[in-house]
Amino acid sequence: MWVYILRRLLQMLPVLIGITLIAFILMNIVPGTAIMMMMDPRAANIPPELEARLLEQYGLLDPLPIRYLKFLGNALRGDLGFSLRFNQSVTKIVIERLPPTALLAASSITLATFMGVLLGIIAALRRGKLTDTFAMIISLIGASMPVFWFGILMILLFSVQLNWLPASGWGSGGIKFLIMPTIALGYGFAAIIARVTRSSVLEVLGMDYIRTARAKGLQEKVVIYKHGMKNALIPVITVVGGQVGRLLSGAVLTETVFGWPGLGRLLVDSIQMRDLPTVQGCLIFIAVVFVLINLITDIFYALLDPRIQYR
Repeated sequence: MWVYILRRLLQMLPVLIGITLIAFILMNIVPGTAIMMMMDPRAANIPPELEARLLEQYGLLDPLPIRYLKFLGNALRGDLGFSLRFNQSVTKIVIERLPPTALLAASSITLATFMGVLLGIIAALRRGKLTDTFAMIISLIGASMPVFWFGILMILLFSVQLNWLPASGWGSGGIKFLIMPTIALGYGFAAIIARVTRSSVLEVLGMDYIRTARAKGLQEKVVIYKHGMKNALIPVITVVGGQVGRLLSGAVLTETVFGWPGLGRLLVDSIQMRDLPTVQGCLIFIAVVFVLINLITDIFYALLDPRIQYR
């Protein structure tokens, strides 16, 4: 098992280096210098001597490969650069915005997993019946509905019309501010998990060992939950791990719609303010989290199916 984990860690290294390289190049091929980006677009042209002094101060006169190596070395120490707009470390800003995003992501993936697995199992056990049709219609709507549009609909209904929940913001961190963003972000993921769970359960229930267990006279509950569910949920774990990565990208839209002060909102604000170091830091941080989540998913997958370790 440890050999498998070590091999997966070694495979992560070129991926992480590639992520930093792509993010660094993208941020440096944007038209205009970084000094122009940090200035107010309505301001007059800055004097050339002032621009040269600022470029030297921020280390922007070095060749691009040298700047990348410096950036990579700083990133390995946890330094993602210096925000030109917020006038502080990008790492510090990201850490400050991380708790709201982590809370939203955790609540959304919990809701999505619970709803998706439950709907999928019910639909599979009631295949071809009204319950199955109803569950699949719900999942189809969730998989087809854009996150931002669903969020706006909930704001119009529960905030504007019914006045039950706050339309946006973080408040004091109370649960009433979390309900709509969690549902908006988690509903679509729950729909995908439900469809995968249904297909996986139906496939497992048709296996020979399930028929053998039934032929032995075991109770249907024992056959399904003891012999079937463990194998049926293996593909679901993979899907959940992948959906967590998609959830981070969906959080950008959700946090913007609901005014949630997390990493997604920080990324959008930084793009609008042309704060390229902060944009670069957010992209790298989100990508690294995505890679780490995939690693954790692979480890759980190997624990449930030991055959994975030997491939």
